[in-house]
Amino acid sequence: MSEKDKIAAYRQFCREQEQLPIFLQDWWLDEVCAAGRWQVAICRDAEGKLEAALPYFIHRRWKLPAIVQPPLTPCVGPIFREDLSHLKLHKQYSKRDLAIASLLDQLPGMVYCELPLIPGGQDWMAFHRAGFEQQRAYTYVLEDASDLNVVFSGFASNVRNYIRRAREQLTVCEHEDIALLHQLLTQTFERQNLRSPLSLDLLQRLDRAARQRGQCRFLIVKNAQEQVHAGVFLVWDRQKMYNLMLGADTQLRAGGAVQLLLWKAIQLASELGLAFDFEGSMLPSVETMFRGFGGRRVGYHRLYRYGNRFWKLLHAMR
Repeated sequence: MSEKDKIAAYRQFCREQEQLPIFLQDWWLDEVCAAGRWQVAICRDAEGKLEAALPYFIHRRWKLPAIVQPPLTPCVGPIFREDLSHLKLHKQYSKRDLAIASLLDQLPGMVYCELPLIPGGQDWMAFHRAGFEQQRAYTYVLEDASDLNVVFSGFASNVRNYIRRAREQLTVCEHEDIALLHQLLTQTFERQNLRSPLSLDLLQRLDRAARQRGQCRFLIVKNAQEQVHAGVFLVWDRQKMYNLMLGADTQLRAGGAVQLLLWKAIQLASELGLAFDFEGSMLPSVETMFRGFGGRRVGYHRLYRYGNRFWKLLHAMR
């Protein structure tokens, strides 16, 4: 089957599977993977139905083609059509491992391959057999935000105090111009002596596509002088709202601005009947702040494989 046919089959799969995470939707991949550089491996069952899929993004690393994590996309799958919970455990493992092996066999040979799996529940046995190594990473998820009093009482005391003080001086509101978010994100990266990897064009494309589907919101927190302290870009699917991008003004980092902003985001998730995923960072300062909101720590695998030892050494040196 040609790559074009695989993508067409996956697009149909996305139309049929309304519960797919937003990051695995074909329209999302169209926006974050510029110039159509995403492909997909698919596995069909005995009746010819698409059974499993694994989207991937081809980009240049060391001036050579590599499979890397798409921008602003924390996971790429694999995704399965059928819930296998009705099968005995050994049959579940066998069926999943066979499907994943089939998907991995379709990946083109690359100097480097990086695949972040969907958080929670997915093992990496089949990937290990295919030569992948793994790192464990974590996010925090408020799985039930329906009772906001219970949610707020579950916050760390310092988080609650930050929010109480901040809402006396600051206001949270929606904003339409995503260019402001780009400015805040650039400052956030510069504060860490890093260059922002996110272009304004990418943010505008993603914002436009998600707004057309009613699946995003850009919130800012500002003071009485209309100075913007921080902003957050939220996206959601049928299960979760995600803290996708969070940036702050380096000159106006008043205590509690970010905490107040996230609390408003959690309230929005509650209104929509969604869980809230902080899209957690492994950076100690960020992880500590997210942990204070009382969510459950959820692990996921970041898998990687090198074409040969030379590329592994080069990657370690860089």
